[in-house]
Amino acid sequence: EAAPPDVDSWSQNASALVPPLPPSNFPWRFLAGLAVVGIAIVLLGVFTYTPSKPGPPDNVLAVGSCVVIQENGDAAEVNCADDHDGVVESLIAIDGSCPDPLEPHHDQQGLGAVCVRFNV
Repeated sequence: EAAPPDVDSWSQNASALVPPLPPSNFPWRFLAGLAVVGIAIVLLGVFTYTPSKPGPPDNVLAVGSCVVIQENGDAAEVNCADDHDGVVESLIAIDGSCPDPLEPHHDQQGLGAVCVRFNV
């Protein structure tokens, strides 16, 4: 029977057959270039950004909604940037009352009532 090969001699023979690899270089210039391009894109976005106009109101009254009072006394939501009569301070039941100086007004959709603060 043949004896198993000596492990040390096998590893020495294998290292003689494979040429040594050159030291690896990390691509610092490439990463620096990517960083500069990324920063430039972000800065371009910052300087060219313009905020969009506020969208139309959703006609669902909530605390902080700006309203105009219609001829029948109902409160209708409008954008706060536009002319408005007051701001909704709280939601109440249809037959509820509001503390002074707030006034109760029905929602234009008939879903409830709100307390409106005027002169805001």
